[in-house]
Amino acid sequence: FDGVQVQLQTPAGKVKKTLTSSGTSTSVNNTNGTFYRYRIRTYVDCGTEGKAYSAWSGYRYFGAIKTNGLSVTSSKKKIKINWSKVANANGYTVYISTNENAGFKKVKTVSNKSRSLTITKCYYLRICTNAKVGKKTYKSELFNTTSVYVSKY
Repeated sequence: FDGVQVQLQTPAGKVKKTLTSSGTSTSVNNTNGTFYRYRIRTYVDCGTEGKAYSAWSGYRYFGAIKTNGLSVTSSKKKIKINWSKVANANGYTVYISTNENAGFKKVKTVSNKSRSLTITKCYYLRICTNAKVGKKTYKSELFNTTSVYVSKY
């Protein structure tokens, strides 16, 4: 194939943008704090006849908190984490682990209004964004989440 096309949509399916990249990959930076569903397809350039596209992939989901949208404050016994709102998200699922790359376990799901959590130990923290469409809730993938090590020291 000659290139890749990525389509970004709101969780409800409204197309926001379609990105086309020649070569074998394209990157999408989600630094603006928005939850999207996305799909991809490849294409072959047929010269004067245009491009021939493969079928679209299934949908996947991603959404991340803005880089500067996370704050951590600590006292002797508590660590409070607050984060900024992610557009199109309805809530957030917080995971913690003592290992930076594995073993993450769900701690709590919080609403879009609260966007904060207090913990008492030092952990690696990941926050997944969630979007509800009708009766179904979609979650960003855990590897695409905001990750930070929180420490009382």
